[in-house]
Amino acid sequence: MNVEKVINTLPTDEDNNVVMELYNCFISPEGFIKRFDGNGASLSYEWLYNHKKTTPTWKNQFESWKEQGLID
Repeated sequence: MNVEKVINTLPTDEDNNVVMELYNCFISPEGFIKRFDGNGASLSYEWLYNHKKTTPTWKNQFESWKEQGLID
């Protein structure tokens, strides 16, 4: 997972921040990567949903992105 991949995969605003539309907030791509880092880190639904730092709020957002076809 890298900044370019995050920006090209997830919804972003005009400043390239990742937009969590369900909660009307955002996080920088670098902050997103830092939060969900680890050996084998990926932008897959399974990796993100099961990450140790994933909260119920993030789980809801990941489910929404999966339903939208943004992550597999």
